[in-house]
Amino acid sequence: MTIGNWAFIDVIRNPEKHKDVFYDPPDGNIEGLKVCVIRDRKPKAKMHFLIIPTFLLQVYKNLNENHISLLEEMRDRAQQLVEELKNTEEGKDMNFKIGFQAIPAMMQIHLHVISDDFQSPHMKNKRHWNAFNTDFFISPDYFISELKKHGFIEVDDAHYNNVIKQPLACPICDREISPLSELMIHLEEFHNKK
Repeated sequence: MTIGNWAFIDVIRNPEKHKDVFYDPPDGNIEGLKVCVIRDRKPKAKMHFLIIPTFLLQVYKNLNENHISLLEEMRDRAQQLVEELKNTEEGKDMNFKIGFQAIPAMMQIHLHVISDDFQSPHMKNKRHWNAFNTDFFISPDYFISELKKHGFIEVDDAHYNNVIKQPLACPICDREISPLSELMIHLEEFHNKK
């Protein structure tokens, strides 16, 4: 695991050094909060935010029934964020997705709030696309349900490693299109994605 994979942990351990990434609280003062909202430093769309716990919680296997209220708060804050963004000039006509990646690239559990335009210089490859446009992107309600039923989260790594490698496909018409640049052109030309 590279140092970059630990970046979110440094954000919560040393928020004063990372004030530029905080959306809420805007000053980065996370004392007394369970969750905070940060901007993704390599956004994969015009709007891309992360809801993260303000305490160390690195991986899904560390979750148990005591974390149900935390995941509910993360989900609720994500939904609130979508409403806030839709009340801005830039976000008023956008649609948003909320989810966890089945196999996150970064340590520290984080919930994505991302606009579905996927217009970004950081959206570079099939893995990036499939991470948000396949069942690799998991609803927080599914994780909450699993914790309520079983008391833990179990992720089938083999399954999701196959999902992330599947061919690129249009999320609207399911047509397989490769490379990513051609898929983006298809979306713009045939589905009026803006």
